[in-house]
Amino acid sequence: MRSNVIQFDEMGSPLRLVMIDQEDGTVDHVWRDIDGTEVKKSDVVLKWEEMPLTTEIQKLRKEENQMEQIFILEDFNGVDGGTLTLHTDGENNLLMITDEKTDEHTSVYITKEHLKEMIDLLN
Repeated sequence: MRSNVIQFDEMGSPLRLVMIDQEDGTVDHVWRDIDGTEVKKSDVVLKWEEMPLTTEIQKLRKEENQMEQIFILEDFNGVDGGTLTLHTDGENNLLMITDEKTDEHTSVYITKEHLKEMIDLLN
């Protein structure tokens, strides 16, 4: 199924978002090359934009996840920089490492028992 969403690749060529029914209850989304004459006035142009991690975005993430940051260790990674944080919603615990320069992050859900086990191994 053709959509009205297009974007332009690095060379300036238009691509249209197309949804393909897989007939198993799922839909595959692909970007297809199109001819410039196929671009319609009613099409919506998708523009990808990198955004810095601002306080507002952090606030939105907190609202989405409903998790509170309860621990932060900044510059834990020496020269490379980075932040280690622990978040919780009272039931689930999320350990997150964030790159200071790019704001890319990796996270893992962890239990209190696992945290205690790691601490015991250090003793």
